[in-house]
Amino acid sequence: MAIDLNLNVFTPVSAENQVFLNYGVSGKCSSEVVSAIYQRLILESNYGGGNPYIQRLRQETRRLARAKFAEVINASESEIMLTSSTTEGVNVISNGVKFQPGDEVIITNHEHYSCLVTWKNLQVTKGIHIKTIDLSTLLVEDGKLNLELFLEKLTGLISHRTKLFFCSHILYTTGTEMPIERICEFLRSKNVLSLIDGAQSFAHIEVDVKKLGCDFYAVSGAKWLCGPPGTAALYIRVDKQSELEHTYCGYVSVTSSETLEFEINASSFEVSTINIPLLCGTIQAIDEYLIQGKEKLERIRRNASAIYQFLAAYDHINFYSSYSSNGIITFKSTKIAYEEVFKEFLEKGIVCRDISELEAVRLTVPDVLESEDFHKIRKVMQNIFS
Repeated sequence: MAIDLNLNVFTPVSAENQVFLNYGVSGKCSSEVVSAIYQRLILESNYGGGNPYIQRLRQETRRLARAKFAEVINASESEIMLTSSTTEGVNVISNGVKFQPGDEVIITNHEHYSCLVTWKNLQVTKGIHIKTIDLSTLLVEDGKLNLELFLEKLTGLISHRTKLFFCSHILYTTGTEMPIERICEFLRSKNVLSLIDGAQSFAHIEVDVKKLGCDFYAVSGAKWLCGPPGTAALYIRVDKQSELEHTYCGYVSVTSSETLEFEINASSFEVSTINIPLLCGTIQAIDEYLIQGKEKLERIRRNASAIYQFLAAYDHINFYSSYSSNGIITFKSTKIAYEEVFKEFLEKGIVCRDISELEAVRLTVPDVLESEDFHKIRKVMQNIFS
């Protein structure tokens, strides 16, 4: 049965005529990434998934993928678990930490709702308490964080029952880059675990988990990396692996099914079969990222700066973020409702997303934009805002 592509939402602008500024949701794969997926799918179809050759090849592909993710964030291969999403990684940790009723988790009010569900579920199933830091008064000019006030508020929330702190490295709402290194240093002094959501930071800014000093770091392969959806990874610091419970497990988790001896590495939290063709696409995407390195990150900042200046030409545009730090631009108009701006952008071929909790529109700007893309963006903004 064919899939009906006539979805009853809106009629999109043809792909070749759109400007895609929504990499914070899911990036666009290169033709080489698509080819890597296709080639592995054909190979496995020809040989058959049950062929011993294919099974060994799958094991090697998983090992290579862990090594590639580790290389990007300066971890060891044994500290990487392959997941399907950032949210899955957060769930592995949230359900693996040995919470007792009354234990506390501290979060901010700018976390992605997918991860908020995780903590709310633990309120019901394990009786934990959630404490929230309101960042509204802590985000100063251009969306930067007042670290001194933040640590003051964090200190006031920590008690002897505080078990874990969770926040994003880059806030998906405003694009604010949180000072994770300083925060984790403070948390270690209080004996509080740190779990960082790296969905908006991985392959967007430089990430070094050893320098950051976090205990756990969850990333996505489908956003700024421009790999396929359904691929991601979780960093579990080596000295924290034995402290986590295996809340679900399978044949790849153990050395022996008879004695239930778990592998002594992060991959022991993997369960069973995963989508190897997609993983091949992610390996290709990581290779492309490693080749480009800092040049890609600089192009992202440069492109975002240009688009920021387009918007800054209109005195009714207010910003939540600083263009100088990364590729996220969150803004709102004081004259036009954000829903209308969002709708107009989509109808005119500028693919982005709305941030309803801020009544704002968010652009997540890639490293690859052509001169005609900038021309189209400027023209659309003139039509909407002039």
